[in-house]
Amino acid sequence: MKQPILWIHGWGMPRDVWRHSWAKQPHMQGLEHYGSFFAEYEHHYVNFADCNGVEDFRKAILREFHRNLSGNWIVVGWSMGGMLALELLLDQESRKRHNLNIESTVIVAGTLRFVSEDRHLGWPLRVLERMKSRLLIAPQETLLDFKKLVFGSDINSIHSENYKEEFTPAGLMAGLNYLIETDLREPWEQYLTARALAAETNLISPQLFWIHGSHDLVCPIHAVPDLSFKHTAIIESAGHIPFITEPIHFYELLRGFLHVRQYKQRTVIVE
Repeated sequence: MKQPILWIHGWGMPRDVWRHSWAKQPHMQGLEHYGSFFAEYEHHYVNFADCNGVEDFRKAILREFHRNLSGNWIVVGWSMGGMLALELLLDQESRKRHNLNIESTVIVAGTLRFVSEDRHLGWPLRVLERMKSRLLIAPQETLLDFKKLVFGSDINSIHSENYKEEFTPAGLMAGLNYLIETDLREPWEQYLTARALAAETNLISPQLFWIHGSHDLVCPIHAVPDLSFKHTAIIESAGHIPFITEPIHFYELLRGFLHVRQYKQRTVIVE
């Protein structure tokens, strides 16, 4: 039986953003051999299309887990999806309650707290409140401005049919509310304490791998928590969506982590 991977995407993007980064780009030199790598896994993509409130995002994720409760899961979350994946990682009681067996979690361009008055750490609250107001009167322009930050110099991708959002208007608003409300800093500190205790007693905890672009304008790299004892990879010159703009680097890192865990206890800088 193939090991299941759950892919969780970010705000304003479709779940197919993952598949379009590799399966739909066989012409990209260096990506051809990843087809066999990904064929080893059973892929599940979270669907946020029916989400109209914050709690709906969590329910959508649980629905995918329930498709294979016996699986030993790998969870890959990007941006807002990374925060949702972190929530699950940090909430051991929730995993037990829902009978979830998560072996590894990969956070891509995530953060513990999206809101910060320090722009080196996050987005000021007033900016997100302004986005909420603009969504009501100019939703497409608001999304386009956000995607310019996401894709950076890869401007042609912004207008691609592959990256049209699947969120409802209410879902987009709920996503912004989630980013405003969610603060994982205290659960993170509790997780670090529990992780240290587990190491001392030889208990097995889910593996964590954090991939981030050095030039991320959405979730600034300075907001990445101290991962000195974790698996960490910084992709130099990459922005908020490294699996699209730097796919070869990204999938080399992901494959290395999943196959041989070769990045244990060190930070990797990919140039």
